[in-house]
Amino acid sequence: MYIYISHSDKNENTTKRICEMLESNDHICLCASQGSISDSRCDVLLLILSNDSNRSESVLKEIEYAVSHCVPTLVYQIEDVRLSKPLEYFLMSNQWIVGKDADNYEKILEGIKNIEDNRSRQSKEDGRDDETKDKKRSVFTGEYKVRSKNRDKRKRVLELIEFIAIAAICIAMFFHEKGSRVSFEKGSAVIFGTYLGEPIQWRVLKAHENGTATLISEYILTNKAFDVPESGIYNMDDENNDYWSVVETEADRNLELQEYVRGSSRWATSDIRTWLNSDEENVTYDGIGPVASATSEKKNGYANEEGFLFGFTEQEKEAIVPTLNITQGNALDKEPIESTDLVWLLSQEELLWLKDADVKLYVKPTEQAIEQDQTNYYNIFSLVYGVEEYYWWLRDPVVNKSSKCYLVDNGYTSELLQTTEAGVSGFGVRPVIRVYTKKVKNITHN
Repeated sequence: MYIYISHSDKNENTTKRICEMLESNDHICLCASQGSISDSRCDVLLLILSNDSNRSESVLKEIEYAVSHCVPTLVYQIEDVRLSKPLEYFLMSNQWIVGKDADNYEKILEGIKNIEDNRSRQSKEDGRDDETKDKKRSVFTGEYKVRSKNRDKRKRVLELIEFIAIAAICIAMFFHEKGSRVSFEKGSAVIFGTYLGEPIQWRVLKAHENGTATLISEYILTNKAFDVPESGIYNMDDENNDYWSVVETEADRNLELQEYVRGSSRWATSDIRTWLNSDEENVTYDGIGPVASATSEKKNGYANEEGFLFGFTEQEKEAIVPTLNITQGNALDKEPIESTDLVWLLSQEELLWLKDADVKLYVKPTEQAIEQDQTNYYNIFSLVYGVEEYYWWLRDPVVNKSSKCYLVDNGYTSELLQTTEAGVSGFGVRPVIRVYTKKVKNITHN
């Protein structure tokens, strides 16, 4: 196999020994001194992880390239390292091999062997699929193609009769549904409002006795930062001090600074809450607003985007019930905070509503959300691993931090939740609303 070794120049001796070991086992090794990963054939990327490579921009670019191009990645750790945030994002689901004091080269070979076995197994499965398709083609191009003309005519007549019958049933059902009432039972689907020019499909989480119902969007509607840092540049303060580091920095210890350079995890004052609850063409934010240049990736800014409710009609907006929410405060808050919301995000506790209503926890983004996203995170964290579902924000913070928020996982691992900084701009938004059911039914009839 062709193995690209990503490493720091300061780990050249270790890299050379590993390269010799791999080549003695009939593999071909490549590294930056021999050419770019994008210009070379690469079956596996092997990262020599040290504190030096953890800080290396060139290593980060090589890892990003491998992940985005579905190149399997092995990580050989030779030192105790606290991963930088960019590397943490890209390496969260990769195979790790701890080296440190012992040259644990056998584990590297085992990892490569596992990749070879998986590739061989996949190739055989693809071959069987092709063989099955060929057999099906031979059926339709061989003896079964020879039929009598009378038989064909009878078949076409029967198909026509069947088509007419189905059409008649569909028409009858259509007029029946026009005259029937929209269902707001738990778990049922409701079309209500629009976003990015497309109707929004919701699922009923709770049907309340007072004639209201709580709905959650069926899919992730957009990818945005929870809240951008007021410093204006992610992980950097007004004096251009940089807080990207593998070791603990002042921003990890100082909660006010942490919030200032990474964004606030406080729902009540967050940019995402302001945007979700606005029907204005030009949304007014406290502070600088969610500009792209202040996010972690400098992408997916939404300071100039219309508010989420901008695409709703006046009748639809009148059908939305203001809801009092109590949300856990972050590490800078002494107690939970109340907010009255037209649109909000679920809390960890409210995730139980999904199970009770038989509504999916792990969901995909809409096509519009994928097209709108600029970060490529959906490909990097989901599609690369064969998962179509994606991460989405919750509104309650990580309690001992001022900038960290919870995300619902994509289902690839056994973890229910992940955590990330509020200023990270590539994760999903799944809105929740409460509506007057009678008003929604009237809108549906019109």
